[in-house]
Amino acid sequence: MKRFFLILIFLMISVSLMANFSLGLAFGEPSGLSGKYEFSRNMAFDFGIAYSFLWGISGYSVHADLLYLFPDLIIIDRNSVPLYVGAGASYLGVVGLTEYGAYRIRARVPFGVYYPLSINRNFNIEPFFEIAPTISMVPSFGFDLSACIGVRYIF
Repeated sequence: MKRFFLILIFLMISVSLMANFSLGLAFGEPSGLSGKYEFSRNMAFDFGIAYSFLWGISGYSVHADLLYLFPDLIIIDRNSVPLYVGAGASYLGVVGLTEYGAYRIRARVPFGVYYPLSINRNFNIEPFFEIAPTISMVPSFGFDLSACIGVRYIF
């Protein structure tokens, strides 16, 4: 497990050196670190490392999603407000619920919106909101809902 987190941190640092990368905090279910890498105008990859504490299931959570962006759907004062939809996977290390197993592997379908803001030429952020229905696949079948609001710094 330690090796997994070291590889994950290495990948996060490697991706952060690329353009169109944003990193920040998300608050909700789960709450923690959030990152997004836009590799084209309509496609992005996002990930999160967080702690889940709502809905009676606590534990650390790691997720990754492939997103399809709709950059020109909403325009406010000549600024694009991209919407997105995606598909991905999530791993939840459950704490204290042995009857459900020590972990859950879930499929995710995130829906969200973000608004790139330029505070000045050197400081760009993107507030965002996301809701993601999740389906637990292993070790038991179930349905959950994740939702968060946050802000990421654009590198």
